[in-house]
Amino acid sequence: MVQLGVLLGGEENNTRQQMQEILDFETALANITIPQEKRRDEELIYHKITAGELKDLIPSVDWMPLLQTAFRPVEINETEPVVVYAKEYLMQVSGLIYATDERILNNYMIWNVVRKTSALLDQRFQDVEEKFLEVMYGTKK
Repeated sequence: MVQLGVLLGGEENNTRQQMQEILDFETALANITIPQEKRRDEELIYHKITAGELKDLIPSVDWMPLLQTAFRPVEINETEPVVVYAKEYLMQVSGLIYATDERILNNYMIWNVVRKTSALLDQRFQDVEEKFLEVMYGTKK
């Protein structure tokens, strides 16, 4: 992770700290789970609410533009009913987003974009991504 940040122009010690913050955030995100018994029960997992209630329930996401784009050409307003899957999970993720420094969230998003596009970058980036996958998952090309 650090090597990739350095390739992007970061200083090694600062990059190491930022990558640790990204890893800590990713770990916290992965630890947000819904118990298996709740995932099997449709009554517990699906919640019908309005788009406005969704906006109030999970304010860390700007839902209206997202819903309007997803369902275009249908016009969506705040009274439109929506079905929310795993409301408890979304609320926990929203809480994590609010509790996390914006700089860490930005770094997390950039890290994911760079990782997903490393195959389009020069060989140095591809080599670092291959090494990362080998360390994380034991996989080689």
